[in-house]
Amino acid sequence: YSIDTFNEMNPGNSDVSAVSKLLFTSVLSADPDATIVMQMWCFAHNPLVWTKDMVVKVLDGIPASRLILLDLHGEKRPQW
Repeated sequence: YSIDTFNEMNPGNSDVSAVSKLLFTSVLSADPDATIVMQMWCFAHNPLVWTKDMVVKVLDGIPASRLILLDLHGEKRPQW
């Protein structure tokens, strides 16, 4: 399942970890075997907002064994 919740946007004061967990839990309720696919472009778009700490909070909301990260634009600006 593709989740691009924060694509090219500033999350403001949102609890990004809680949002991530809620989205993952919602997908799991529909499909207990779900794997999440997430583009990493959203975090490269605005590195002043998306600090390493903020990115970790988003990613910590989804178990690594259930997450595939797409490093789009990675050939020019690798992140992962």
